[in-house]
Amino acid sequence: MQKVDDKTLKNRWMILLTIVSMTFMACLDSSIVNVALPVMSSKLNVSMASIAWVVTSYLIVISSTILIFGRLGDIKGKTRVFRFGVLLFSIGSLLCGISYNLPLLVGARVIQAIGAAGAMSTSQGIITQVFSANERGRALGLSGTFVALGTMVGPPLGGFIVSILSWQ
Repeated sequence: MQKVDDKTLKNRWMILLTIVSMTFMACLDSSIVNVALPVMSSKLNVSMASIAWVVTSYLIVISSTILIFGRLGDIKGKTRVFRFGVLLFSIGSLLCGISYNLPLLVGARVIQAIGAAGAMSTSQGIITQVFSANERGRALGLSGTFVALGTMVGPPLGGFIVSILSWQ
């Protein structure tokens, strides 16, 4: 196990805030587009069966790469893999916002999902390294809470956003 320096221990709550924010966003993005699918289908002139790939590709890619990133985190360092995941997730999110056709949107969601898998696969390991045994349960519980919140808030937030802005 990696040795954690004193500065990291002092910043552990800021580290937790960063981790749960990313976890929240990754889970939010798994469910936020569901209510926007009919609008997206219409705007992109594709069938509902085709637009379902926006959701399906994200979930398949996270499921198929999260274990790979977990092992990579063990080899290269959890923080390095987490940072790579955040960067890739952000790039994928930007590409989703500027997508103008279905193939580009699905490709952007794949990039976003690879980033989400990188960040999510290392988040609990980082929490375990940074928090002492007597605080670890609370920190991991907060992380789990943000997973649930991200998934739960997605559909209503997606509906609200689509009703006042564009799907992008």
